Parts: sequence; structure tokens; C-alpha cells
Amino acid sequence: MNRLISTVLSLGAMAVLASPAPGQSGLPPVPVSGCGVATGQPVSPQIRLQSPRPRRARSSRGSGSSGGTVLVPGSPVPWPVCAAGDIGAAIRGDAIQPSQLGISMNLLKDGFQLNSLTIRSDAVCGPDGQAGPGVPVLETGWTVPSAGVPLLLSQQPQAQGTGNRLDDGSASFWWQGFAYTVQLQLAVPLQGKGADTSTPDSRQILLQAIAELAPGLDPSCFAQRKTGTWSDLATLGIGDPRPAIPSGYTEAGFQLDFLAAPACSPDNPGTASEVSFFAFFQSPSGSSLGIEAWSLSGSSPYPGTVQDGFLAWSSDRYQFSVSGDSGGVPLPSSVLVPIAQRLDPTFSTSCTLQPVSLAPADLPGLGFHAPALPAGWTQMEVSLTGQIVPSSCARHFDFRGTYSLFWSFSNGTDLVISASALRIVSDHPGPRTEPVVSDQCISWSDELGTTFFVSGYSASGGSSPDQSTLIAVARSMDPGLTISP
Repeated sequence: MNRLISTVLSLGAMAVLASPAPGQSGLPPVPVSGCGVATGQPVSPQIRLQSPRPRRARSSRGSGSSGGTVLVPGSPVPWPVCAAGDIGAAIRGDAIQPSQLGISMNLLKDGFQLNSLTIRSDAVCGPDGQAGPGVPVLETGWTVPSAGVPLLLSQQPQAQGTGNRLDDGSASFWWQGFAYTVQLQLAVPLQGKGADTSTPDSRQILLQAIAELAPGLDPSCFAQRKTGTWSDLATLGIGDPRPAIPSGYTEAGFQLDFLAAPACSPDNPGTASEVSFFAFFQSPSGSSLGIEAWSLSGSSPYPGTVQDGFLAWSSDRYQFSVSGDSGGVPLPSSVLVPIAQRLDPTFSTSCTLQPVSLAPADLPGLGFHAPALPAGWTQMEVSLTGQIVPSSCARHFDFRGTYSLFWSFSNGTDLVISASALRIVSDHPGPRTEPVVSDQCISWSDELGTTFFVSGYSASGGSSPDQSTLIAVARSMDPGLTISP
């Protein structure tokens, strides 16, 4: 991940534009209160999975069941601080000259009113904290008087284009050595029949801005956001699920949108990306079915999850989910599976995560070591479970499930030791980490993608088990563990 650092110089009318909130981290919580986590953050396998999105509609008689796949974040990445480029050359006395930074200022004209102007220099910081050459950026804020909405225009030098696109409320394109982004801050809806046609909609505003800034660009050479119908599913490689919908259900909602490839492109003009599909069905009794499909968007394909009320899986192109509820009771998976098979002919229940219960004799073959009981201690609890893709699945997934192992011991009075091993099965397990050792807990990760926790406490609030006892238990679980004195 690179960090973007900016030096900003602003002029003109005060126009307040809201910035998007930063994304939330998907890091898993610390499993044991007071137990340190190796390296400060869990180091996870180098794969990217996405959890199915929340359903958009629900039955009025119940929310149904929940479910999903495992979210696996990437490993911690340095967040360096480095200086942005100097934009002082743009200042000449009382004037500001963007041309001194390599920006040939290209502004909107007819139908747009300028409110603000910002010049900044962006620098991309590498992992070593060193900044590359600053990239000057000119941002201008406008009002569209005919529609009464604000518009933001960004312009920066760029050697060549990376593709033009026209979205619902924005457009990005390349023209004569510069990359442009036009963003409407408020949506302007299409005008209905009998409405005042003198007010342009969002698309008309964007097309006018493109025509003024880049008069030689053909709008047909833009990838464009489109709204589809049931008949478009086959073109997108998604099956029509309606033949598998049980009798008595009627369609109560439908939405399909996608980014269509430029019509002028000679290379697969019918292809599309950023696909999002949703359909909702209801019965007179209040039962409901929700169906979704959306592009993987860089996520690794993952095995399916099948349970009553909810199915989720992925193909090589899309993520899918099917959910069902009947008066607050999840619909049986046997009702949902035929719908999944219509959506995606490659769907197979043999390629879904299956619960497994392990016996102690199974552990060595999987690379696990049960903790050794300290002298005088007895075992109280043990749980050896997992969710794993079975060997009958013909597909190979980067992420293939999880194992969750837990033991607890007692010394017969009030001292308790708990030990756990949590493994994500993956082609890219995280590296071994140095152990974090405290008086009450030891945590670390091995090279197989297993995170270990060994902790001890006194049930009466007295002194915890001796640290040397915790270390002995930890070493018995992982022969490769090294703990310095």
C-alpha cells in the first residue's frame, strides 16, 4: 500500500466538499483478553477474500438467517511519512501560474460557474519512506446553474491514458497528456414524462463537460455504466434463476447494473465489468428469496458456504449469494441449491466448506501437536473442529478452510490454563512471528498459518500459573517455537 501525501494551495469562493470516510479495517479481534498478539497485528495469509454483502431486502415477517465466508485481511504494511513535491514555483508575486508546474489549465466554460481552485502536489511514498517526483494536481469546484448542483473537476499530467469511463455521477478520461476526473456532488435524476426538460440530468451534464474539456473524444469510446434486464444476464455469464424459484413466489425486486466496455473497442465490445445483480421474490404467506451476484473485483475465488437460509460461493468471475426465509424460519438449503445451480452451472455442494470433528489421532497428520499436560494437571475441556473443503472437490482454492483447536487444564484447585491453535488453510500462509510473552499469556504464529494462544489465570483471583509452566505448554504445541530467557 502506498500513502498519498499532498501540499495544498486553495483560492476562491469557500465551497465545502465532503470527503469519503476511510475504510474500516477487517483485522480480527484479539481472541483472549489481555493476551498480546504477535507483531502487534495478526499476520494473515496473503490472499484476499470478500464476505458476501448484506441482503438488500428482507421479508416483513423475519430477517432470516445470516452467514458468510471468512474475511482474510492482508498482512500489516508500513505506513511511511514522506514529503510531497514543492509547488512554490507556481507562485509569481500575487499570481498563481499552474503552467510553472506543468499544468496547461483546461477549464469548463458555458453552463458552469467557477467557485474554487486548488493546486496541490501528490507524492507516492514507497515502503522505504522515499517519495518519488511530485505530481501536480489542479482541482476546481463548479456550480451547474441549470441544475443547481456542485461539480468537482480534477486535472493532472499523465503520460498516457488507462481507459475512459462514464459512470452514474462521474467520468474519468485522458486527453492530450492529462488525466481528468469530473464528479457531480449530487445526483440529477432523469426527467420523467411531462417534466421540465430544461433541467439536464447527470449524464447530460457530464457529456457537456467532456465535450468542453476534450472536444475530440467520442462518448462511444467510454466504458459506460448501464442498467440491465433479465435478458442481459446470459451475456454477462450469469444464469437466469427464475426457473428454479418455487411456485407461489412472485418477483418483488430486480436490479442489474454493469460497466459496459466501450462500444468503439474492437476487442470484445460486449464484455462488462463491475457487475452487480440483485433479485427479490416473495410469496403471499410472507416467505422471501433474495439472490445476488457481483464481480470478484480482485478477490480470490473462494469455496461455498451452504446452510439453511443462506448460500454463498464464487465462480472465477463472480461472487454469489442466495438467501431464503419463511416467517422467520430459514428456508431449507434443498430449496436454495437448485437456484444456485441455475445461477452458476459450476456450483457444486462438494466444493463448499464442510464441518469436521477431529480426533486426537488426526492431529499429527495435519501438523498439529496437542499440548502436554503439566505434572499434576488434568484436562477439563477439549474441542477439535474445523470447516474444510473436502477432497472430493475438483477445484483448487487458495483459501480452503479453517481449523479451531482448544484445550483447557486445571491443577485441581483454582488454576486454569487454556491453549488454542487457530489455522487458516491456504497456499500462502503468513510467516512465523516472534512470540509475545507476558506473565499470563503467550501468543505467536507458525509458518503453516496457525496462530497459537496459551494463557493462565486463577479462578479465585490469586496468582496466575507460573510463566515457566505456560512456556512448557507452548513449546509442546509447536516444536519450532523459540522463547528467549
